[in-house]
Amino acid sequence: MKYFLPVFLVFLLSCNQEPVTIYSNIDGLNHEEILSGPETLEKHSLELIYKIDTTLSNENFQLLIKALNNSSDELSPYYFNALTFYCNNLEINQNSDLEAALFNYFIYHPKSFIFNIKKMRIENSDCFLIAVSNYIHQYLIQNEITIISMKNLAYKYCKECSNEEIKFIYDYLDLANNFQKE
Repeated sequence: MKYFLPVFLVFLLSCNQEPVTIYSNIDGLNHEEILSGPETLEKHSLELIYKIDTTLSNENFQLLIKALNNSSDELSPYYFNALTFYCNNLEINQNSDLEAALFNYFIYHPKSFIFNIKKMRIENSDCFLIAVSNYIHQYLIQNEITIISMKNLAYKYCKECSNEEIKFIYDYLDLANNFQKE
């Protein structure tokens, strides 16, 4: 009984504390440090992903588009996922920027693209599918490239991809090619 009171007091004191938020650093990025630091594209991306601040801006959208294909393998998946917040909220003049960036990311980083697309909510993955589909249709109409050429290029850049991942890439391209917007 003499141990009950101290344990009870510790329990009561711990119940009144603010909840502690734990951020990931498993990928080599210190999320807590980025989130408590100055305004950067990395911070904006993490704030969107963690739903801390979901404010969208044209300036950050343009920075994400540029950074998606020009950043490190560590950061590009964060930019990719941050773009899901923008995808369904785009202005007409932003659609072509997103379409080109996602298609290029798909072709040059297919393993990362399929890994992240499989984890998305359906409305986000559908929005990305529509964007990639629009871009593919634009090029096919202009006869600048064929769907087979796209598959070959994605295969070339799919380093260390399994047969299942290659099949997913080919199926995704076929789906995007056959997708018809209502």
